[in-house]
Amino acid sequence: MVLPSKKITSVAVAAVLVVGGASVVWWRHSENNKKLMATTAPVIKKESTTQPGVIVSTTDNTAPNPQDVKQSTTSGNATGTDVITPSGTFVSNHHLSLSAAAPADIISSVCRTNAGATCELSFTNGSDVKVLGPNVVGSDGTIDWEWRLKDIQLTTGTWQIQATAKLNDKTASTMDPIKLEISS
Repeated sequence: MVLPSKKITSVAVAAVLVVGGASVVWWRHSENNKKLMATTAPVIKKESTTQPGVIVSTTDNTAPNPQDVKQSTTSGNATGTDVITPSGTFVSNHHLSLSAAAPADIISSVCRTNAGATCELSFTNGSDVKVLGPNVVGSDGTIDWEWRLKDIQLTTGTWQIQATAKLNDKTASTMDPIKLEISS
């Protein structure tokens, strides 16, 4: 027969172990978050010097020199082995209107590839080609743009989107499977 005081003691010990274990897990989680926050680079947001109106965001302004990047991943139609084929949301909306008013006329674009590479988005309609970028990819491997159709003189029609990343003398590109449709 278990005495009531032993039962209470057993329950109290079990409760202390559970609470203590939860405290250790919480402490380790908060320490990991502190480390992560300490290593996260600040986002630098500025207007493009070559394309007025286009806002470019990178994780920092100290991206490594492309000659210093030694990442070895290939896919798509890379012409070498040191550049990652671009990926991302190349346009936030594939159906736009030239008559859209702010803020509906703002487009967000994201390109992911090697840190320190350049990335550009090319828009092709027949023989007409318009380009967003190129800009240097930040230390987290992304470059973001906020822009309007007028910033790169896009007109009505159907535009094929191609992302191209360049690193050293290597190039990789990919096509957005959805075309950009622009109405008047």
